[in-house]
Amino acid sequence: MRWYKIITPVQTWDASGDPNALNVELDIIQAPGHLPKSGSFARIWGIPLQLLLQAKQFNNLDINVYGGMQHGLPLANPAQQGLLCKGTIYPALGNWVNTDMTLDFYIPFAGGLVSVPGAANVIHNWPKGQPLANAIKQALQTAFPKMTPDIDISSKLILNYTDTGFYQSFGQYATYAFNISKSIMNSAAYHGVQMWVKGSKIMVRDAPTQGSAGKIDFQDLIGQPIWTSPNTIQFKTVMRGDFDINDTVTMPPAMATLTAGSLPGLQGSASNVIQGSFAITSIRHTGNFRQPDWPSWCSTFEARVA
Repeated sequence: MRWYKIITPVQTWDASGDPNALNVELDIIQAPGHLPKSGSFARIWGIPLQLLLQAKQFNNLDINVYGGMQHGLPLANPAQQGLLCKGTIYPALGNWVNTDMTLDFYIPFAGGLVSVPGAANVIHNWPKGQPLANAIKQALQTAFPKMTPDIDISSKLILNYTDTGFYQSFGQYATYAFNISKSIMNSAAYHGVQMWVKGSKIMVRDAPTQGSAGKIDFQDLIGQPIWTSPNTIQFKTVMRGDFDINDTVTMPPAMATLTAGSLPGLQGSASNVIQGSFAITSIRHTGNFRQPDWPSWCSTFEARVA
């Protein structure tokens, strides 16, 4: 049985043990730390008229969206429930079409980023021959004195010239760090420097080993995992909130193989299921609580060879 919980300071919607819970639609694009990317939203159906008319009270409020499965189906695993995103609502819209009343929450940014001003002045000074980690630490400590940089990136990120710059927001500086690190390492397998907020810390990482490890069971998969590039795969599972960006996942053992006698021209044997360990680089959760088909309550992952 599907499960969700949407928590705001004004009201909570919870499907725990409730087959008659209100219908919700979700489209959550997850960033590191379970933060939302722009475009994420949640829609709640069947709300009362009074709440619809007061939709603006939700603007700029924090929201936590949880999702997954609960007991009720033979293969449902409540242990895979978890936080899909935590962010800030803007805008909140009440809609009334015929007899349908919905409350739409757009979640364009993370609540944790309120402590990191969007229009901050980030001054970057990276001396020749020094590691990028030193420059990032100095820049973040100066721009955000109430935050603590937690940095673990490659010591090979060094330039043979002095690089300076001025950035008008945390997002601009994070984009710069990602692009310059990818340019220096010049490898498709390199993840690039990524920054996100976790409590009072600004996390700075460039490797998947910082995440936790887990496994994908065969019954969790929806369809066949596919290669999207020489080092990257995409796979879908039932909706689950127990993974974050940079976590390492192990794909299940092959359930079938192709042998030399099964197809003309096939040499030796080969598995038709992707196996091994991969580092998650992208997660998108899409859901329609009342829609019965499988794509209507799933998580789509992209991951690189770990």
